[in-house]
Amino acid sequence: MESILAYGILNSMKKISIVLAIAIIAILAILAYRGDLSLSAWNGTPSQAVLNETFAWSFSPASGTPAISGSSATSTGATNVTLTTSKKSYVVGTFDGSCFDIKQSNWRLVPGERAAAVCWQPGGGKELGVFIKGSGLELMVGTINDGSIDTPGIRAHSENLMAL
Repeated sequence: MESILAYGILNSMKKISIVLAIAIIAILAILAYRGDLSLSAWNGTPSQAVLNETFAWSFSPASGTPAISGSSATSTGATNVTLTTSKKSYVVGTFDGSCFDIKQSNWRLVPGERAAAVCWQPGGGKELGVFIKGSGLELMVGTINDGSIDTPGIRAHSENLMAL
């Protein structure tokens, strides 16, 4: 009697396993057909969509006064920063000082950086950088300082803010 019961349970488990395997294969086939399944997501290399992503920074005074044009700095105090990609806008936060898009200055992007903004006040500030990380994009923030006669300035990205 026990062997008949065990045989019935094993037979049911085999059927469930087959149905699950077919369902997984069907889901993968649908994702591949729609283009949502990319090998780049599996091997850690960025997809063409990631490489072609566009970025636009916008800045407004944190006091609530009207913003000065999208890629230029506010005059003083704190600045609200927003990053817009081709898919979504991200409220990055409020930073001390005046902010600007690196593309609108003589600053250069660091290796791996796709877009950046600097929020600056006398003595230093923060750099917001979009970096390719694995198969996606990360927004990072780092410290910038002027340095001195004896020590060069620092420009370091050390903290992940969010995945884009």
